[in-house]
Parts: sequence; C-alpha cells; structure tokens
Amino acid sequence: MLDAKIVSADLHALRSPRMAAAGVPHAFGTRHAAGTTGALDLAVALDLEHARLHTLTQVHGATVHRPAPLGEEPDGTPEADALVSDREGDLLAVETADCVPVLVATADGAEVAAIHAGWRGLLAGVISETLGEMLERPKIAAIGPCLSAERFEVSPDVARQFEAAGWRGQVLDDGVTRPRIDLRSVAREQLRAAGVTAIDVAAECTWEDEALFFSHRRDVTHGELERTGRHLAFIAPRPRNPALG
Repeated sequence: MLDAKIVSADLHALRSPRMAAAGVPHAFGTRHAAGTTGALDLAVALDLEHARLHTLTQVHGATVHRPAPLGEEPDGTPEADALVSDREGDLLAVETADCVPVLVATADGAEVAAIHAGWRGLLAGVISETLGEMLERPKIAAIGPCLSAERFEVSPDVARQFEAAGWRGQVLDDGVTRPRIDLRSVAREQLRAAGVTAIDVAAECTWEDEALFFSHRRDVTHGELERTGRHLAFIAPRPRNPALG
C-alpha cells in the first residue's frame, strides 16, 4: 500500500513507505498536483528545488532513456516510456491518467527509474527493459494509482494478446461482459519476474476516486470531456549533497 501524503495545504500526493524509508525522493501526484507545474511544486516541497526535471514524449512502447549531463542533452523531448538515472540532481517524471506509473530504485537509492506502463507498454516489456538498464543490485519498487481491473475493459483481441504473453491469470473474462485486464497485477508480476520483490502497490483506482484523480476512460471515453488532466509520478536518486534535498 502507498501512504496518502499531504505535502502541503494545496499539494496532495502518495508516497511509498519503502522508498521513504530508503531516503529516495519520490511522489505520485494527484489532480491537486498535476502537470509539470505541480511536479515542480512537489519537488520544492520535498526540498528538490535544485533538481533538473526530465520528462518524455510517451509513445506506449518499451524504449528507455537515460538523460545526458547538463548541456549535452539533444534538443526536444525524447520519445520513450521510461527514464533511468544514477546522477544526483536528476528528477525523473512520467505522466499518467489510467496507465500504470511505476517507480524503481536500487535499495541504496543510488539509481532510480520512472516508468509509464500502459497496456501496450506492458506487452512490449517496458518494465523488464528498464530493469535491464539498471545496476544489478537489490531493488525496491512502487506501483502508483491506475485504472482498476473492474474498469479496464478491452477487446477480445487485446485479451488474447495478454493470454498469449503468459498473463492469463490477469485476464478477467466471464464470457458475458467484455474482458478486463488487471494492469496493476501484470506490472507487479513483471517486477517479481525480474527479481524485484519489495514492492508497494497503490489500491486507488483513477476512475473510482474522482476527487483525487483524472481518468481518461471516465472523463473522455465514457464522459463528455474532450481531454482530461494528467498526473506526474517522479523520483530522484537519493541525495548525497544536502543542498539537493
């Protein structure tokens, strides 16, 4: 489970007890701390105002990006769905509104990763690809709020893809309603398959908790909005320099 954490009067976020115990700066934002501005406000509240924020153009794939040092980063936002860094001062962030945000850190907090795992990314192996880019050390992970299995209906074709990939147990199909996928469980099992067993998992569903979360499926697919907001999940290597948090 994640802890509900009111960072300040206006900034609501969730945090992982394991990450917090390891001294790893991180947070799963809510609609009260949304977008890049919200992430930066959260960073300031967590004494990370000197950190450099890295984001992605997310494409629902399995590409992993490691930011270059300051001054060497190419122009534009990289197209990828995961970020990895062991450099103090880097703040990694991914954006979700129903997809699964996953944060990973080595147990000593020296290297961290932020992963955007939609259903396509999970099938493509974004979690295993990310862990393969990290140091071979014990790790801890946290899975943030996402769409619950009860709310994630899919086509029979998508359900068959998950079954073919070995996730039959995460496909819920009663033969009457449309199949549903337990994305949270798929992410957790993929982490375990890669050797990560220390995992905190959010229980919150982005659709069900409208007061705290945006949901594309609720607000756009089944609602009347043309677009909904996004939450940022972020993480930074454990600071060695007190000036960086």
